[in-house]
Amino acid sequence: CASIGSLMWNWRMLGVTGQARFADVIERTLYNGLLSGLSLDGENYFYTNPLTDDGTHRRQAWFGCACCPPNVARLLAQLPGYFYSTTDEGDVYVHLYASGRATIALPGGGTVALTQSANYPWDGTVTFAIDQAPDAPFALHLRIPGWAHGATVTVNGAPAGAQAKSGEYIALRRAWKAGDTVTLSLPMPVGMVTGHPAVESTEGRVALTRGPLVYCVEAADNPGVDVRAVAVHPGVAFVSCTEPGLLGGIVVLSGAGVERTRTDANGPLYQDVSQPAASHPVRVTAIPYYAWANRDAGPMRVWLPMA
Repeated sequence: CASIGSLMWNWRMLGVTGQARFADVIERTLYNGLLSGLSLDGENYFYTNPLTDDGTHRRQAWFGCACCPPNVARLLAQLPGYFYSTTDEGDVYVHLYASGRATIALPGGGTVALTQSANYPWDGTVTFAIDQAPDAPFALHLRIPGWAHGATVTVNGAPAGAQAKSGEYIALRRAWKAGDTVTLSLPMPVGMVTGHPAVESTEGRVALTRGPLVYCVEAADNPGVDVRAVAVHPGVAFVSCTEPGLLGGIVVLSGAGVERTRTDANGPLYQDVSQPAASHPVRVTAIPYYAWANRDAGPMRVWLPMA
């Protein structure tokens, strides 16, 4: 419910300001904060979405305060309305990316019909086919997410002629006609983000990301490794790999990390750290955060210490 509240607030801020950063928050909330609350089979729910777990936090089939399941159902029914919007001048804004068709009535008259084709969020190539266009020119505004650096846009195979800046909308104004195509290419390298310095709980830690997705390290993908003791090197690149048979089909991240020797759990409350903890290299595998807790119970971490 908190994720949905955040989405609705940012949707209103987007309408007031037209700033793409609010649509960025909507996208990240949809794929991570909201989607993680629902199991892959659609039958179990989290009331809270922790970013770290020892293996005991699992989704429930139902619970006494059952506001979340119908709230999710309502949002999913409303979701198509969050993809596009129009201005009084007759321009069309595209906020979110997924395959589908849209028929958009313009305030000044006329209709825009377009087909969006994408394998988003796994792939950053999004294609728009203009199926119907008004006689008057209008601008098609495409959101360039803040995480997408080096994005490119072509119209009918030629460079769009406008610069695609991350965190902004690119405006493509022309006299459109049926049959025109627009291709948006968003690079999706694996990234590492850190929290605001005032957030003490994320200090000295990073989270893995790819496109709009936040990733986590779960025990099921790292056998023989205590994920609670895993640390990663900020300068070491992680690679992505498509796993169509895993968790409904996902992109998995893997890279080098270390497993630290944990302090004695049966020892005193305060222990001597004059000697640095031992560690050994391990291969770290991460999955999208929304897909965790759908297999055998085990520890999970989103924020990983920096080695």
